[in-house]
Amino acid sequence: MEIPVRMIGRYAYLRLPAAVLARYPLGTIMELEQAADHLILKPKRAPRAGWDAAFKEMHAAGDDALLLDDFFPEEASDPWD
Repeated sequence: MEIPVRMIGRYAYLRLPAAVLARYPLGTIMELEQAADHLILKPKRAPRAGWDAAFKEMHAAGDDALLLDDFFPEEASDPWD
């Protein structure tokens, strides 16, 4: 697909077709990644977006069990006894 690039002052603008906008929802702030011969434009995601759903999925699968006990054996007794 070819799209025109318009220059207004020192800025370049791209006009994206409605079909592209319908398929790839754009946010109000975008991330632009630069590679050697191309650009990648993607919506900026909130930090830790989707973690809540991932944690719920881990819990349902039983993957959220502790790997170590809450304390070490030498810390089990109170040194002030």
